[in-house]
Amino acid sequence: MALAGQGAVVIRFNRPDHTLEAFYDWMIGEHMPERVGIPGFLRARRFKSVQGGVHRFLTIYEVQGMQVLRGAHYLERLNNPTPLTRQTAPQSTQLSRGDTRVEVSLGRAQGGTMCTLGFEPETGREASLREWVGAALEVVMAMRGVVGAHLCVTDTDASRTEVEERKGRDIRIPAWIVLVEGVSPGLVEAACDAHLSYDALRASGATSDFDRECWLHEMTLLPQ
Repeated sequence: MALAGQGAVVIRFNRPDHTLEAFYDWMIGEHMPERVGIPGFLRARRFKSVQGGVHRFLTIYEVQGMQVLRGAHYLERLNNPTPLTRQTAPQSTQLSRGDTRVEVSLGRAQGGTMCTLGFEPETGREASLREWVGAALEVVMAMRGVVGAHLCVTDTDASRTEVEERKGRDIRIPAWIVLVEGVSPGLVEAACDAHLSYDALRASGATSDFDRECWLHEMTLLPQ
């Protein structure tokens, strides 16, 4: 299915093994319910890495639009983290986080597998790259096992807003993120290989700063 709104927070990160039990208790019991309780937050989804690479987890918060991520309710939570958030959140490492505008969102279902592709557009080629990616996602949607394909472009100013929850943390801000959802890692990666490869993106206006990761769905949470 299409993403639930016109904005999304896309977060990738790692966790040390010894913190995982407390981390799951916090995420499931407090943090994700807190986030979807903010007006304008429409859906929260959690994934874990297939490969076990640089990033171990992926969280996506789907929101009505960028006005939610710039709004008073969200900023109030970011500036007043709970004691458990203050204790648990800083233990995440290799943090990549973007407050994004949803530029393209196609789909017919929620996938059990997600592939993320992060890349930077070459200066001056943003419009042509956006057109190429949009067309590629249309083709990807016709591939076997693919149920969703989305392009999210980071709002750099919103992502860099100084808030209490981010103080002292090393956070990488990605530029563009493509999300491809499907029924299995093999089918989703085959679709990306065929139509969203590194070489194809480079030829169409992306820089060499490129990453791709595959994820398995863990849970979805909706507002009460």
